[in-house]
Amino acid sequence: MNNQFFPNDEEELNFVMRIYEGEINTRNDWIKENARLLNEAKSASIVINHAMAIINHAMLVLRLIDIEAVGARLKDKEKAIERATILNNRNQGIPKPPKTLRNIRNDYEHFEARLDKWATSSNPSMYIDLIVGGEEFIFDNIPKDTFRKLEGSNLTFWNTKIDLQEVINWVEEVCKIINESNNRARF
Repeated sequence: MNNQFFPNDEEELNFVMRIYEGEINTRNDWIKENARLLNEAKSASIVINHAMAIINHAMLVLRLIDIEAVGARLKDKEKAIERATILNNRNQGIPKPPKTLRNIRNDYEHFEARLDKWATSSNPSMYIDLIVGGEEFIFDNIPKDTFRKLEGSNLTFWNTKIDLQEVINWVEEVCKIINESNNRARF
C-alpha cells in the first residue's frame, strides 16, 4: 500500500473504509425508507420532497465511490480519488451509476442559481413545479420549464429526467457488492 491520505496499515485502513461502507449501507436504508414514504404521501409537495431525498442520498453514495471525483472541491480532489479507488478495489464490480444521476446532481445542488437564471432571463418561460402523476394542464404550444415533476418513477428536475427506480436499484446493487465482497456481519 502506498496511500497518500489514508492509512497504509491494512487493519487501520479496513477500520476506516468500513465507516464509508457503513455509510453507503445507511444511505441505502434511507433511500428505501424515502421510497416507501413517497408511495404513501398524500400531497405533491411531500412526494417531491421524498423523491429529492432519494437523489440526495444516492448522490452521497456516488461521491464516495466516484473515482473521477466529479463533484469534489479542487483541494479535496486527490483525497476523494484515493478514497474512491480504495473503495472500488475493496469492492470489485461496483456498477457505474445511472447517467442521469450525474446529469441531475449539479442542477439539484445549485437550484437557487438555476432559479435565478430563469427569473432574470429576458423572457422567462411558464414554469411547471411540484407535479405528480400525469400531464400538466398547460397548453403544449407555450414554452415552459419543469422545475420538479414526478411521473411514475421518472423525476424531472429542471428539465432533466432521472428514473428513480434505476437510482434505487443502483444503490442496492452497490450495497449488495459491498456486503458480499467483504462478507462482513457488521451491516
